[in-house]
Parts: sequence; C-alpha cells; structure tokens
Amino acid sequence: MNRKHIAIPPWILLVAILLLGFSLRIWNLDARPLWWDEGLTLTFSRLPPRENARFAVRTAEPNPPVYRWAVGGLTSLTGTNVFTSRLVTVYSSIFTAAIFYALVKRGFGLRPALWAILLFVTAPIHIYYAQEAKGYAFTAAFVLLSVLAWDKLRKHIMDFQPSLRDRKTRQLWLVLAVSTSLAIGANYLAIFAYVTLVIISLIISILAVKRGARLHSLLIQWAVFLTSLAVGILLLAPFMIWTLTGTATGLSETSTGLPQYYPHHFAVIFLNAFGSGVRPIGLAGIILSLILLGLSTIGFYRTYRSGRKLAAWFTLAWIVIPLILGYIFHLFYPWFFPRFLLYAQVGLLALSGAGIASLATVVRSKDAIRRSSITWIVVILILMLSGYALATHYDA
Repeated sequence: MNRKHIAIPPWILLVAILLLGFSLRIWNLDARPLWWDEGLTLTFSRLPPRENARFAVRTAEPNPPVYRWAVGGLTSLTGTNVFTSRLVTVYSSIFTAAIFYALVKRGFGLRPALWAILLFVTAPIHIYYAQEAKGYAFTAAFVLLSVLAWDKLRKHIMDFQPSLRDRKTRQLWLVLAVSTSLAIGANYLAIFAYVTLVIISLIISILAVKRGARLHSLLIQWAVFLTSLAVGILLLAPFMIWTLTGTATGLSETSTGLPQYYPHHFAVIFLNAFGSGVRPIGLAGIILSLILLGLSTIGFYRTYRSGRKLAAWFTLAWIVIPLILGYIFHLFYPWFFPRFLLYAQVGLLALSGAGIASLATVVRSKDAIRRSSITWIVVILILMLSGYALATHYDA
C-alpha cells in the first residue's frame, strides 16, 4: 500500500509557529502589575533627550534611552496602561523570532530552522522578558538584525569584493549601522555582541589571508565594516558622554552586595537560565537544560560533519564569547544577569534545532516511523517541561 505524505508548505508552519509565539506572549500580559523598573521605563519614556539625560544623571540610571522612547512612542498612540506598556517587548520578541528563523535557515537549513524557531517561541526565558517593559527583547531583536546584515555582507568581509558598488550592499551596511545604534541604545551591554562579531570576523579574515586573500582588499573591507559599527555607536555618543557619571554610579550602586561567582558557577547559572527560564523549577529545569545541552552537542557535531563548519563554529562562539566577556564584566561589576545575553541564548536554540533535525539520523534503524518517533518524543518532552516552567510564570 502506498502512503501519501501531505507536505505542508514551510511558510504555513512558520506563520503557525509565530502565531503560537505571539499567543504565548500576549497571554496574561497585564495580569501582573508594573514593578519598579517598568515604572522607570514609563517615567523616562516621555522625557525629551535633554531632560532624559539630566534625569538619568540625577537618579544614577545606567540604562540608555532608545527602548524607552519606543515605549513612549507607542503609548502616546495607544494610551498608557499595563498592557500597552509591555507591547513593545512582545512585538520585539516576535521580530526576534522571525530574524532568528532567517539566520538559522541560512546557516543550518530549513528543518533545523523550523525546529529552532519552535524552541524559541516556547522558550521560558524569552516569554518572560517579552512580558516585561524592559529593553532586553528589544536589544536581542536588533542585535540579531545586525548579525543577519553581517551574514549577508560576509562575502565582502571574507572575500573582499567591492563593498559599496550596488545599492543593496549600501543598504545592508546602513542596516548594520542603525541596528547597532538601536541595540546598544537599548542596553549598553549589547556591546559584547559586537565585540563578539568583530572577534569572529577577525578569525575568519586571518584564515582567509592564510588561504591567499589580498591584504589590501581585506583592509578596505574592514574599514567599511568598522565604520558601520562606529557610526552606530557615535549616534549615541552625546547621550553616553552626558550620562557617563550617572551610568558609572548606577553600576557601582547596583553591584553593591551582590556575590561574585567562580567561572563554573557563573556558567551553570547562565546555562540553566538559558534552558529553563528565570523562575527556578527544580529538577524539571535541570532536565530541560540538560536536554538542550545534549541536543546542541549533537547539532554542533552533525552540522560540522555535514560541511556547514562556519555555521557550527560561529554559533558555538556566539554562545561562548559573550559568556566570557560577561564573566570579565561580572568580576568588576557583579550586576550581570542572563537577561543581558538573550541574544546569545539563541545560539543554544539554533544548535538544539539542528540536533532535533539530526535525531532521525542518529537512531540506527531502518524503520522510518521509529526514527521519527524518537524525534517527537524529545520535542514533546521539551514542550512539556517548558510548559511547566511557563505555568509557574503565568501563575506568579
């Protein structure tokens, strides 16, 4: 008997997953009252640049204004209440999901991308910060937009083709500059993402030179690349300089009394939060984090062996380098938490998506149903554990 498989177009699956993610983020959005930091967001959101900077210095506020102005812009149109105050982060998180899908599809392929975005939209940590009027989801969205622009421009950085010859290329460099400004303008610690991007680009370029690339062309492309990043940062320079004393004071005050961790303890805290979310859920959280770590290991190995070496190493570096930079920062200012690296957490999900897509090939069986059943058992287990974590969040 012939079995006919009904193929669902990928775009339908993508839209369905994005709608699921939007529903999970909009659900109970206004169930909890605004807390202190969200109140600060609203206070700063309506202040013009000069008053915003002055108030930041007076209150020793370490956060930049871009996300808060986005909230002010939206609430000026919709009115201000708990629901509308958090909508910018909801939209930012869905925007992040779409960019994340595009990145994983470019680096790993269609099936890993679909599994990865399913993990993203159900990830407890991303839902938690999508339901808070703070700039972490907004920052992650524009950091990943920068990475997408970088990936499309990669041939110019690596292969040294003329960077400003066509209109599309110029637009991509502009996107890189603007997204850099928006990301760092929402959270200064997003600078770690761009340091990571520069380090990875430098390694790629060194390897290219060893393969015979021309140094002169390399330097031209690096000049354009660094100029784009610099323009993005310089757009924020007046505000950053004006509020420097307030930022430094705020970092010192918020770090007072916080513990410093050994490297292994720091890594465990971050990886556990990356997997199971912000609220501790005991053994279930540990199991969820370990499953994702195991899948990401399989995903890295299978991706590397399949010939997509750059995607595998880039994604691993995208997790590890920000963690190292964050730990160095933590040694000086203990005020550093997993929420500052939401953009790095997606690397774990990308590799896990690749791992799920590879499970059918890991199982040594000629029975296609048995191979696919292993995949679905793992996915259902992840969704059940994530659902348990989300239940504690919604009920809090």
